[in-house]
Amino acid sequence: MEYENFDDSPLPLLKGRAKVKLAQQSTDFFGASDEYVPQPLYFKSHYLTEDYPNYKKQCSFDKKMNLLLPSNTRCGIRLDALHALLESNKLKIKGFRFYTKK
Repeated sequence: MEYENFDDSPLPLLKGRAKVKLAQQSTDFFGASDEYVPQPLYFKSHYLTEDYPNYKKQCSFDKKMNLLLPSNTRCGIRLDALHALLESNKLKIKGFRFYTKK
């Protein structure tokens, strides 16, 4: 999988992925297209090591995001639903922090 701004963003967006079909011994590649809405990578800290830059900030961000997301969500929500959720809670994300909109 390839994510846009993986190192700098607390919610990097999926740019492309590969699907390996072992039985057919083939690989399919999927990239961004006009009708594709990128999926954010939620809980990025699960994929990082403790010595990764901004690891502690990412862990803190992920804990706050977990409180915001619906409890029945294991992998996060679509990007448009996230924007609606932030808007309904009068929040915005800047860097690794949540801010209240004025």
